[in-house]
Amino acid sequence: MGAAFVVQFLVTFFWMPESAFDRVGAIDIDTGEQSVVVEKVKKIEAEHVEDSTSTASPATEAKKSYLRELLPYSGYWAKVSFWRTFLQPFAMMASPVVLWATILFTTCISWLVLISVTLSQIFSAPPYNFSVAAVGASNLSSFVATLIATGLAGPIIDGCIQFMSKRNKGVFEPEFRLPIMMSYLLFTVTGFFAWGESLYREDPWPIPIIVGMGFINFGVQLGTTGVVAYVSDSHRTMAAEAFAAMNFIKNMFAFGMTFYINDWIATQGVRQCFFVIGGITIGVVLLTVPMYIFGKRARSFTYRHKLIRRLVE
Repeated sequence: MGAAFVVQFLVTFFWMPESAFDRVGAIDIDTGEQSVVVEKVKKIEAEHVEDSTSTASPATEAKKSYLRELLPYSGYWAKVSFWRTFLQPFAMMASPVVLWATILFTTCISWLVLISVTLSQIFSAPPYNFSVAAVGASNLSSFVATLIATGLAGPIIDGCIQFMSKRNKGVFEPEFRLPIMMSYLLFTVTGFFAWGESLYREDPWPIPIIVGMGFINFGVQLGTTGVVAYVSDSHRTMAAEAFAAMNFIKNMFAFGMTFYINDWIATQGVRQCFFVIGGITIGVVLLTVPMYIFGKRARSFTYRHKLIRRLVE
């Protein structure tokens, strides 16, 4: 790990410029009123209005030399106060979209933490008696499933929104990202039930590891992609602040979970523990239904009443 961090530090230092950058408005090509051609067949007028404070042009930006880009700090670019920057991620919780996304995102990622901190407890004991190396190698199932889901998530979501936009007379809505959450419900819940039942029955290791872990990670990756895409579409200019709040709450939840999950399994057994987690996942994913129905109204209410802005000004 130490050697890997040394390599990462060198790569970051020499090939990753300082990330504090004043983004110009010229790249926001979907803001304002403009004509949009859908498959060269139908021409519609699309309006996407957001707050934008930058008016600089890329042509006026001075080119920095390579040595200048190596500097670890190049000034403070933001034009808002420190305290507003600090409070803005927490203020994003006033948005129903971010609140919904936080619940889904927290469960998606925390369930993976739950699996990782219980692998040794489950497979080092009889009847599996895995070695330390074998316990670590069991994560290969998670890696393969996540890799496959990463490649499929984009085309699935894009295909879904194209199909739904056509049926909506060529108008795209962020809520068209949400049907992908049904795959999270299908695969992850099935994976948890298979995981708990197979471990309870002491089935051969390929069943819990390949089937159970594979389904869990496959569904989690699809669900996470859907959550991130929906938040990005709903809060374009505030997406960074929304993700900061989501990650903070997710990390606190996952950290707290490590204090009791092993005792829970030791006390009640893997079957009951993971069946309960599967049930929680069902309840959480079903929150997507009211978000799909009322999401547009929630976004409109948040914008019209400027809920987030009032909390930080």
